[in-house]
Amino acid sequence: MSSPQPKPPWVQILAICVLWAATFLPNLGAGELDNEEGRRAWPAREMLESGDYVLPTIFGRPYLAKPPAYFWAVASVGKARGGVDEVATRLPAAIATLLTALAILIWVRRRTGPSGSTFGAVAAGLWLVAFEVHKKGALGELEAQLALFLFLSIGCLWLGRNGAWRWMILGGIALAGATLTKGPPALLFHGAALISLLWTVPETRRRLGIQVWVPFVIGTAALVIWSLMIRSRPEVQDALGTWQKEIAGRGSDSVTVWAKERLTLVVGLFVALVPASLMWLVCARKETRTALRADTEYRFVMRLIVISVIALALTPGVRVRYAYPLGPWIAVAAGLSIGAAYEEGPKAWARTRWTLILPGLLCVAYIASTFALFTRDLPVEFGRLGSVVPIAGITGLGWIHRYRKTAQPDVVGMFAISVLASAWTVVRWEVDYHSADKQGRRASAEAVQQHVDPDRTLWIAEWTNFNALFYIDRPLRWIEDPTTAASGDLILMDPARLEDWPADRALPVVQEQVTIYGLERVVVQVP
Repeated sequence: MSSPQPKPPWVQILAICVLWAATFLPNLGAGELDNEEGRRAWPAREMLESGDYVLPTIFGRPYLAKPPAYFWAVASVGKARGGVDEVATRLPAAIATLLTALAILIWVRRRTGPSGSTFGAVAAGLWLVAFEVHKKGALGELEAQLALFLFLSIGCLWLGRNGAWRWMILGGIALAGATLTKGPPALLFHGAALISLLWTVPETRRRLGIQVWVPFVIGTAALVIWSLMIRSRPEVQDALGTWQKEIAGRGSDSVTVWAKERLTLVVGLFVALVPASLMWLVCARKETRTALRADTEYRFVMRLIVISVIALALTPGVRVRYAYPLGPWIAVAAGLSIGAAYEEGPKAWARTRWTLILPGLLCVAYIASTFALFTRDLPVEFGRLGSVVPIAGITGLGWIHRYRKTAQPDVVGMFAISVLASAWTVVRWEVDYHSADKQGRRASAEAVQQHVDPDRTLWIAEWTNFNALFYIDRPLRWIEDPTTAASGDLILMDPARLEDWPADRALPVVQEQVTIYGLERVVVQVP
């Protein structure tokens, strides 16, 4: 079968940029901070206020749950915008999602040559409209930035397999960005890529020698240097102790919980990356698989995915979002599979071309919901349930209509996975008891503002919902032990903690009771 007509690379790049802009940008600043966004916005805001870009803090207390790279990105955008807000918090993730899509396009195009530029654009498009990608890229969360840096580091590792030092050094710089974004977990994925490389291309063991470890060393060194810079500070010691306790408590659940987490990882990874993962399955006919297995690069990608999933399964307290950096490689595998199906012949390409309607419909749904309703909540919720069920129905009905009574293995497999995806999403669908407060975070902040002297510092006695507190326009500071507060101090705390107040001190006077993200809190004044 003849190859598709080559097109200039800028055509595909422009198409991907337009798709990204249409699905991610219109409502980027709409809606209050959600999920983990408060934990990303607060440190960036305090970096701009204090001028300290080394040690992330929240309420003046060291926040060491994550390294500072994403906070740097948010602070940079915030500085340009005159302050950290919803757009500044989310724009770095959205830009990282676009850059990852362009990297996927270039990778697949490079692999298949100019005639395969269409396959690269399809792979990049599949990445942009995947359920979890659309969710992470539209929120101010660090997974999008982590996926970008890891894709670049692993890609450089593969390109440098013939001993090119420049690729190893560039890969090390990218891995340093990944470790400073997420910490040691970034090294897990690069280690899996290293194992896959040595397994797939055995001669690299003799050819590369110490070179193959250069990215790993650079990435680890960046994290170690940052850790040494902050460890010498006395205020870090208490935060480190709290962090170590949290790590020690991971993986202490029952066998049932352990098994559920691993099942969630495997099935959830497939569902989260629909339609890329679904397109990958569509092309998995016997002839296509045979052609792909002979491809060294495809074997490297496949082994990388499998080794990473196994490594994640051995990690205590694993979550589906931990596997997010594998998303770009699943999109690459889908792009390579589509290219192999095209080369297989007209029949295989007709089957693949038909199934491209699935991501196409998803694109239309995202764009229509974004522009017609001007709300960012619908596209996110659409990815949770509203996308899976229609796509499962389209998939099943499409194949039944096309093949009627013909039960070919790939048809049966595709339909079964689609039904599984729908069932899994329905099972995991939970009523969000916080939903009534999702648009009430500013209201919670206003309640505090109205009833507490705005010129007084408000002490925070516990980690609470950062998304609501972000909208309190007043000085906020952390207090480790509320009983050490001075007379007249104002403290935001859990009312249940009042029962433990020392008997030799009078109870504080309740100034105002507020609901913050579904949690009852009181503002008290120490007499």
